[in-house]
Amino acid sequence: MDLSKQLERAREAASRGNDEYAVQLYQDLLALDPDNLQARKELLEAEVRMYAKQGVASAGKAKAFTQGLAPLIKANLYAMMNKHDQAMVECEKFLQFDPSNRSVRKLLAKAARAAGHRDIA
Repeated sequence: MDLSKQLERAREAASRGNDEYAVQLYQDLLALDPDNLQARKELLEAEVRMYAKQGVASAGKAKAFTQGLAPLIKANLYAMMNKHDQAMVECEKFLQFDPSNRSVRKLLAKAARAAGHRDIA
């Protein structure tokens, strides 16, 4: 499946400063092609820009955690059920709210390793 057009749309949205839309496009792309390392890097960049624009302080971290609570619970459940690709998708959904969260990044790396995506891990 050729996903280059979706990657190009995500890059275009990111270049225009529409990071929320770019994050959604990157997440959709990675759900279909989890081995796309370049898209994963660009997703992280878009998440960090979006996070910085919001000017999140320490109180914002709590807000980010509550917004990302459902994806975090799902990610852990999928990991326990050995559905590692789905766990990766849910980790990325959480990271859009707090891209620097170390525990979720570790969970993402473990899920990627278990799913056989060594470059991602």
